[in-house]
Amino acid sequence: MKRTISRSLGAAIICVVVVAGVAGIFMIVQSSSLLVHPGGPHEGLCLGYTYINSPTNMSFNVLNCGSYPATPLSYYVRDPAGNVYGNPNWSVPTIPLMANVTLIILVDGNAFTFQHGTTYVITLNTQRVHYGFTVIA
Repeated sequence: MKRTISRSLGAAIICVVVVAGVAGIFMIVQSSSLLVHPGGPHEGLCLGYTYINSPTNMSFNVLNCGSYPATPLSYYVRDPAGNVYGNPNWSVPTIPLMANVTLIILVDGNAFTFQHGTTYVITLNTQRVHYGFTVIA
C-alpha cells in the first residue's frame, strides 16, 4: 500500500509541476504586452486627407494616433519624376495626443508645383520619427 501511495504522490507532484510550468509560460507570454517598450511611448501620425489649395499650397490633415505628442520639424515632397522640394526648417506647433490638425505644405512654385491627379510622396520628419505618406493630389 505504501508503494501505491508513493506512485500516486509522485504522479500528483509531476502533474502539479507540469501545470505550474504551463501556467508560468502562459503568464509570461500574456504579460509581455505590458512591458515598457524600448524608447518609451511611441509616436504615431495617421493621414486624414489632402487637398490642393493652389499649385504651391497643399492642406495635409493628420491625426496624432500615437501615445506621445508629435513635433514636426521638416517635410520633403517628391513627385513621380523624382523631383524633391523640401522645407528643412518647418516651424509648426507640437501636435497633442489625439489631435486632428491640418498642416500646410508649401512649395516654391518655380521648380516644383502641385498638379491635380498626380501622386506625391510626402516625408514628414518629427523629433522621433520619419513618416512617409503617399498622396494623390
